Amino acid sequence: MDYQAALGALGSTMASAPSEPGPVRGRLDAGDRLVAADPDLVALQREAGSELGAELALPQIATIARMARKLGVPISRPAIAAGAEQDVELWVRATPEGEEVALSLERWTTRAPAAPRLAALVAHEQEVETGGAADEWAADEDFAIVSIFPGSPRSSQ
Repeated sequence: MDYQAALGALGSTMASAPSEPGPVRGRLDAGDRLVAADPDLVALQREAGSELGAELALPQIATIARMARKLGVPISRPAIAAGAEQDVELWVRATPEGEEVALSLERWTTRAPAAPRLAALVAHEQEVETGGAADEWAADEDFAIVSIFPGSPRSSQ
């Protein structure tokens, strides 16, 4: 299959479901870049804001691929990929082949997109009331708290 020709044929294809029955295939290199893919996977990658040849922009699929590479065995797991207008539930099989990972995606099922979880907790324009003076803190590169400054000057503004 000529992947450059497949890219040109994509146009504005939505990645809502595979255009042909059977698995959708792709290949990641050692840097988790999507170096080869069927048109449906390329479309999903584009919806996620990336391109063929760039790092895979589908975190759930990339995690399964990294696990297969690290363990050196094929891994099969369900995953959900967020599309432009809907989420896609699919079955991912990642098979390590040296430093590369072969992907096979099957059973694509579309569903309404999940609502953002943070938006449900706090409205966009609303600030969270802490009930007292705001504290500031600092963390090191390992995210360990290294200092706390109670009642920072920002709380009086």
